[in-house]
Amino acid sequence: MGCWILNESLSVLSWLGGNFYLFIDTFHWYEEEDAFLYTRVILGSALAWARASAVCLNYNCMLILLPISRNFVSFLRGTITVSTTPSLTFLCGQHGH
Repeated sequence: MGCWILNESLSVLSWLGGNFYLFIDTFHWYEEEDAFLYTRVILGSALAWARASAVCLNYNCMLILLPISRNFVSFLRGTITVSTTPSLTFLCGQHGH
């Protein structure tokens, strides 16, 4: 079976990297954009912290909800004929009967 960390390290690192990139990019955008100057004067850096956290939350909700979307699963069933990945095999309904 092996170590879970070694088996899933690429997906976990890409998930962490995606969250990190989205947070840093959004935080800097709200901290440095001139359009938010007056809001920064009133709220300080709270706006940047809140919006960057919200972007990460939206990203994680998308990652949870996309696989259970009926249209997404139907799309996978139509495009993937043979899958070796257990999660995709389960989603596509190819249970090796």
